[in-house]
Amino acid sequence: MTEIEFIEPFQLSFKKLFDAFERKEIGFISIKTENSKIWLPVKYDEGDQIEDIDFLDLFPEVMLVLYSWGIPALNFIAEVVAYIKKKRGDLKNLKNIDHSICQKCGGMCCKNTGCYFSIRDFDEISFDSLYSLLSKGYTSISPISNVLTGLEDSLLLKIRNINDPIIITQELPPSQCILLGPNGCTLKDKERPYGGSALIPMDNSTCIIGYTLREAVEEWAPYQELLIKLARTFVTKDVQFKGID
Repeated sequence: MTEIEFIEPFQLSFKKLFDAFERKEIGFISIKTENSKIWLPVKYDEGDQIEDIDFLDLFPEVMLVLYSWGIPALNFIAEVVAYIKKKRGDLKNLKNIDHSICQKCGGMCCKNTGCYFSIRDFDEISFDSLYSLLSKGYTSISPISNVLTGLEDSLLLKIRNINDPIIITQELPPSQCILLGPNGCTLKDKERPYGGSALIPMDNSTCIIGYTLREAVEEWAPYQELLIKLARTFVTKDVQFKGID
């Protein structure tokens, strides 16, 4: 990628971004700032399709581009890039849990949302086992639009956010994970959902997504009828969180 040509903001979907990358119409560059790492789509020319650049080299042009896209779009782009990087094998040698880094940033990821469960987190996936989990009050069932994954609309299981209902029926603003305590996650490392344990903490208060929504939807596809049944059961219940035990 010899010259950088930024792409004007457009209505995003996983399929649109991923397919454009596969056709080598676009690439992605990461803008590293003092407190974050942000990914932007650019017109692909040559070389690696995913590159890091120095923020100061393109200032103030980058500032205008970032403002044009907006935070929700930038978070979505980061999700797609994480999926591509994992598929390419770029993340396999990176460390997943590093408490020293998390202590420095204070859990910025956890202050935006709770993490997603994988099917690998459960010895048994049944109505009774998941009913018991949801009854503890720290887990939600959340809808995921096909726009975000390129797959069918789906339901996923995640750690509940503060003030969120057990069954999420509409788009809600980001809020803190209900299990985030003053010293970090109140779950032990081995007890965390895969979406949390797969996060790759980096310096400058950034994390690389180690378990993308696309992967989660692929994994939970065989259990959609079960999650729908549970959602219908809990949608009118007011379940209070009383602790993880």
